[in-house]
Amino acid sequence: MAVQTVKVMIGGQEHSLTYDGDSRKWTASLVAPDKSSYNEDGHYYDVTVKATDDAGNTGEASASTEGEIGEALRLVVKEHNKPTITITAPGGGCVNHQ
Repeated sequence: MAVQTVKVMIGGQEHSLTYDGDSRKWTASLVAPDKSSYNEDGHYYDVTVKATDDAGNTGEASASTEGEIGEALRLVVKEHNKPTITITAPGGGCVNHQ
């Protein structure tokens, strides 16, 4: 049986992967969520992968799958840019009383 489709679910969005015959891998170029995964359960986004073969059989794995596969499906997003702030108060015309 040959795998016909592979889909990945991240943050509620499903993405289809494409088979690359040269590398013999299923691939996609995706954008990670734009916020840190720190506030997510376990501090990671759960990635679920579902493969379907030509007979219609499906297999699924996610971060809750035991072992190395489950651990590999944990997407950790860390912030790399320092936050910036703009001071808006006190406003113009304020008088400093000492």
